[in-house]
Amino acid sequence: MIVNTITMKSAVLQNKAYVTVLLPETFDSHAPRVNGLVPLVPKFPMDQKYKVLTLLHGAWDDGTSYLRRTNIEKVAEDNGFAVVLPSIGTNFYTDCYYGDRWYTFVTEELPQMLRRNFPLSDKKEDNVLAGLSMGGYGTMMIGLKHPERYAKLATMSGALNLLHPIGNAEMSGGINAEMIWGGMERYKDSEWDVMHLLDEAVKSGKEIPPIFQVIGTADPLYPMNQDFREKAEGYGLDLHYEEVEGMGHDWVLWNEYVTKICRWAGLAK
Repeated sequence: MIVNTITMKSAVLQNKAYVTVLLPETFDSHAPRVNGLVPLVPKFPMDQKYKVLTLLHGAWDDGTSYLRRTNIEKVAEDNGFAVVLPSIGTNFYTDCYYGDRWYTFVTEELPQMLRRNFPLSDKKEDNVLAGLSMGGYGTMMIGLKHPERYAKLATMSGALNLLHPIGNAEMSGGINAEMIWGGMERYKDSEWDVMHLLDEAVKSGKEIPPIFQVIGTADPLYPMNQDFREKAEGYGLDLHYEEVEGMGHDWVLWNEYVTKICRWAGLAK
């Protein structure tokens, strides 16, 4: 894979922003030699727009965690799709009440910049959004607000119902809810509340993409995942749910399921 580490000046953030983009190699380095030299044989049509998996990271981490902790580079290389790995800090992909507009950056500025500079498809059927923990929250929040942009949505150990008592405990564990949402009272039933967004998306008649949800039974976020599952199944959504017995909030699960999600989404064989 071609690994692009990008530092950009964001007009939305009025600051530098960081994103990693993985692209398939342009030429086949294993092509048969001609006169002792490897010819430049394109692996894909030169005008091809790549399918894209955007992976959202968890709290207290960054986009490169997927490169360091999972086999996503190998999966993408073997199957010829691109991967976008934004880094946003611990801001829950939100236009913060007191702070930066990370939601607008991730959903508007970043895709436009990337498509201007890289051969990435903007078609719904070619775009998959997934994330873990805080990134699972970001996936469902963004995906439910913009279901017309994504073919599939996938959440691993997602922080899906922040109003659950477990969510309140998480908020007291170092996440600044006041800065991000103006407090949990403002969060409730707002445009950032995933459970509320699910209600609104169904009421509006929007076509919600198929959803993959996985959670370990020993994960502290298991109860809030059950809240989301029950509501999604109650609405009759296309939800593929899996749980892993005894597994906690762990990269062992996420590494395994990154590959499974790519297969489920049709990105990998």
